Amino acid sequence: MPRTTSTFTHFLDLGALGEADVEVKYSAYRPRRLTEDDYPEMELLSAVVRIGGLNIDILDDLSKSSLESLEEAAWEDEAD
Repeated sequence: MPRTTSTFTHFLDLGALGEADVEVKYSAYRPRRLTEDDYPEMELLSAVVRIGGLNIDILDDLSKSSLESLEEAAWEDEAD
């Protein structure tokens, strides 16, 4: 199966900034058959939040738990 790139919107708690919808862009690969050298891969490419009319990519600033939450949501989106 080829690598796919897609986007989805996810509601996320941003701590002091409050809660916001984050537009997540990801790249996913799910092989037809799992092998030692061919396994599912998920790469989060961006996590954009709109603040004061500006689109800001906050991917590098997210906590580990937030990144794990977004990756889980990306796998769910990719399965749809």
